[in-house]
Amino acid sequence: MTNRYCYNSGKNRNTIMLFSSLYNPLVEIIKNKKWQPKGLPAYCKLIEGLSKQSIPLVIIYHCRKALTGFSWIKNVRVEGINATVYVLPWVNVFLFPKRLESVLNRMFHFSCILFFALKHNPGLIYTDKSHTRQAAFFTLLGKKVFLRVYGITKELMDFMESNRNKTIKNITYYSFFARYTYVLGTLDGSDIGLFFSTYINPNVPKQVLLNGIDKQQSTTGKYIDIRKRFNIKVNEKIIVFLSQFSHQKGGQEYINVIAELSKLTNNFTALMVGYGPLEEHYRNLISKTSLDREIRIINGIKHAEVSDLLSQADIFLSFNMEGNICNTVLEAFGAGVPVLTYKDRHTQQFFGDVVFYVNKNDTFEMIGNVVHKIISDEMNLMRHKKLTKTFVDKKISSWDQRIADEIGIINGILQ
Repeated sequence: MTNRYCYNSGKNRNTIMLFSSLYNPLVEIIKNKKWQPKGLPAYCKLIEGLSKQSIPLVIIYHCRKALTGFSWIKNVRVEGINATVYVLPWVNVFLFPKRLESVLNRMFHFSCILFFALKHNPGLIYTDKSHTRQAAFFTLLGKKVFLRVYGITKELMDFMESNRNKTIKNITYYSFFARYTYVLGTLDGSDIGLFFSTYINPNVPKQVLLNGIDKQQSTTGKYIDIRKRFNIKVNEKIIVFLSQFSHQKGGQEYINVIAELSKLTNNFTALMVGYGPLEEHYRNLISKTSLDREIRIINGIKHAEVSDLLSQADIFLSFNMEGNICNTVLEAFGAGVPVLTYKDRHTQQFFGDVVFYVNKNDTFEMIGNVVHKIISDEMNLMRHKKLTKTFVDKKISSWDQRIADEIGIINGILQ
């Protein structure tokens, strides 16, 4: 990887302390003690990039619920990264209401994070928008804080707008205006540009970057034949949904569209690739609607396998409620797969006529008809594959370069 921002050689480098929730894709990493990510590429690839440059890292994860094997603070050595990793448990307090239990755990977690910050005295603290209260507190202590904003939900935007005109505002509202050392956002199709200009301190350096992609077709060293692995016939079209299984990511909409498509043709296999809290619900819904043959749920796909899977798909469907310039859509582009997504000002401005569009208020029957028309027209599919490849070459950088840019920003702060 070429990085014009590479650190100078030497033994004395500032430590970076990162803290976040122990998100679902990270649980298996901690339990297995091996760095084999299956999600969160922007975060995980940054950890890898910093580790490769031998930058000392202190990583703190706090559990969002009680997990077996995590009854007290654990110091975990994770093979594959250069980091001291602490895991803070969620403590069940059975005599208290759930809301009070949550407050007590948040206080406990922050006390631990503060202790480790004082113990390690990092040159930079790195966290995300879910932890702005804690991040803002550290700025008051004179710490350099790097706030990472992966995207802006409608819920957060509504929250900030509702507080804007209140006399007494929520502390979280004020925490976004703290004097952070740097704020970095992701261009994901949400209103992040508007949010930054309205709710981030105007004196704080800030930037919005597009995520990268793995441009090579096979990253495993061994090509994975998806048709053979999942027994998909040669003539069947492969339709893919790849995202977290949650309400905001559009899995329910995907199943409903496939149900309508199945009324028009059976010459396809629909894959749902991901993980998340709604997996069991999706499995039950698929079974209840007799779509077991049409839809297959796949989880446990590693970063290294995603490109192989996508490169064999015929079309990728993205029904995010907001943010359809996300990692998974970019990964589909990188694999040369035509994409169908919602039309809005963000997607139209960024993609132009390279993707297939539907409207958010279209019925599932209408969208199913559009998908049927697309997969039935081989010439149009091939034309969009070519458009996709040209678009990638012009507008999307590799993950290596994307992470190099972020490390460059961090390097500038530490120096």
